[in-house]
Amino acid sequence: MKKLISLLAIVSLFSCSNDDAPQENHEFLNSLVSKYKLVSVDTDVPIDLNGDNISQTDLMLEADCFLFGSFALYMGEFVYKPSFDYKRFNVDVPCVYYDLANESYTTCLVGLSLSCFYEVNEETKEIIITGRNEEREAEFGSVTEVYWEDSLIHFIVNKELYTTNGWQEVNIHMVYQKWDFLNNVPN
Repeated sequence: MKKLISLLAIVSLFSCSNDDAPQENHEFLNSLVSKYKLVSVDTDVPIDLNGDNISQTDLMLEADCFLFGSFALYMGEFVYKPSFDYKRFNVDVPCVYYDLANESYTTCLVGLSLSCFYEVNEETKEIIITGRNEEREAEFGSVTEVYWEDSLIHFIVNKELYTTNGWQEVNIHMVYQKWDFLNNVPN
């Protein structure tokens, strides 16, 4: 009988769950994962993209030529797949159009997607870029900063834009808002 009680005690000791184990907090990460819609896009230096001799920092006012849509179609997305610990974001970035047939640049914009892997710091609500597509960033711009503020995602992308003044290196500050695309309303 003593052996049976000892055996039961040992089994119960190993079968008890550890309630003291730290639980992972994914509150910030879970609130981040969503689809986003572009609400503003500004440059750090005034440019005259549309050739009207008025330089501005608000790219939404400055761009009047689009290929394959407009700023209204620009999207961002944060993805997280917990089973693989896979975290990636995509963001549409305005790029100038290069006409291969005529070997010339125009000031027409096209939204091209950049993608990076990321991690988050739950305490500081910091988004850390952990992996990049350097070849794509060399062509379409480099994401230099990403941060969250009141359900808005801010992306800073460093790139060159072709304007009526020629090539200019700028920092583009894009703000994306969480968006319910099914109902076409902010989320």
